[in-house]
Amino acid sequence: MDFSTSLHGKKKPSGLSYAPVPPPFREALLKTGLLFHVYYENIASPPLVEADAPGRLRTFPFFCLVQLLEGDAFFYDGERHSTRYFSAGSGLLVAPGLPQRYGGRTRPFVEDSLCFSGPLAELLARQGLLRTGIFPLGGERRLLPVIRALQQGTLPALLEASAMLAQLLLRLPAPQGTPETAREPRPGRLDALLAGVRETPERQWSVEELADYLNISTNALRREFLAQLGMTPKHYLDQLWVRRATELLCLTQLPVLEVARRLKCSDPYYFFRKFRKLTGTSPGQYRRQFPGWTGAGAPSDPPTT
Repeated sequence: MDFSTSLHGKKKPSGLSYAPVPPPFREALLKTGLLFHVYYENIASPPLVEADAPGRLRTFPFFCLVQLLEGDAFFYDGERHSTRYFSAGSGLLVAPGLPQRYGGRTRPFVEDSLCFSGPLAELLARQGLLRTGIFPLGGERRLLPVIRALQQGTLPALLEASAMLAQLLLRLPAPQGTPETAREPRPGRLDALLAGVRETPERQWSVEELADYLNISTNALRREFLAQLGMTPKHYLDQLWVRRATELLCLTQLPVLEVARRLKCSDPYYFFRKFRKLTGTSPGQYRRQFPGWTGAGAPSDPPTT
């Protein structure tokens, strides 16, 4: 279906809904990071005569996620000047602003579709988790639960729809043809990175910096950490931070404020809050309770295998 053109003066197809979010709920829904614009439920379109040589291209002002339920289809990417073909059970994601065209090739194109925007969608796209392309979705109608929640039109149902869509987006497989090196780190690279992190105690790494170092998305980094270490990147960094903090508290006579400074905490209150959150006690109490010891529930050397 053509989301880029107006239906003014035309009969609205059954199953099509424009602006499914009532205006009073827009601000509340935007706080979740996702805003819905259009959805199609089980809509059928005839094959396009220009399937093998797309004519007029179009762009969408939002992301569009499509699941092909029946028929066969084509997708023309106007930036790459390439045409791909797909069949029922496939998904298609189109980014905003991309010149493109898609639709039925030889048989009617039957689809469920969701069009959305928002800060979360933009963040996922920047992290490489939302990429234009075709990917397998299977026979289950993956978009239908979100559509059903949208149709209720209440704020709780819309918040539920937003949560379900966020989970679906995070679980989408990479588009077909995505280089494997763009999705997962090569063997051994994670070990080398962690060795470098441990050897640079003066640097406070973030999860985003770890992912950038490996040239992968934060979602791929999370999968790699869970597979190799059994913990998330954030949990690993928190463990490392606690270990360094307890070493400085228990093996030196440095004032607590100096410990905070060495851990790059310009705000000492942030240091106190973070330390209490991760250890269950204050820095001063920990120093008095465990003089000369660096346990804190963290391993003396975070595991690398």
